[in-house]
Amino acid sequence: MHLTNVLRFDEFLSKGGRHLFEITADEVPELQNVQGVHQGIKIACKVSSTSVKKGTWTRIVDQLAARNGSCLYRQVASNTYRVVCTIPQEPGLAENSCAIPP
Repeated sequence: MHLTNVLRFDEFLSKGGRHLFEITADEVPELQNVQGVHQGIKIACKVSSTSVKKGTWTRIVDQLAARNGSCLYRQVASNTYRVVCTIPQEPGLAENSCAIPP
């Protein structure tokens, strides 16, 4: 789910900056076994190599990977993560500010 206005997502993809999401554990099950996710962990985005049907989150991460993006994941409840996605911006563009709220 977009926590940043969904209408800004295309702008984020084209110009860079930050976009905030909230996702559930079933979208990224591998995070359940990662140490430090309560404090927040940054993961560089990589294009999924799976041939199975991709879910929404996987498609978003693939779009970020194509733009050298990264995600900062922080667990906020047992099955919920806040994610700040970042795409590098071109020099001179104002950054779209987005912090992980508690």
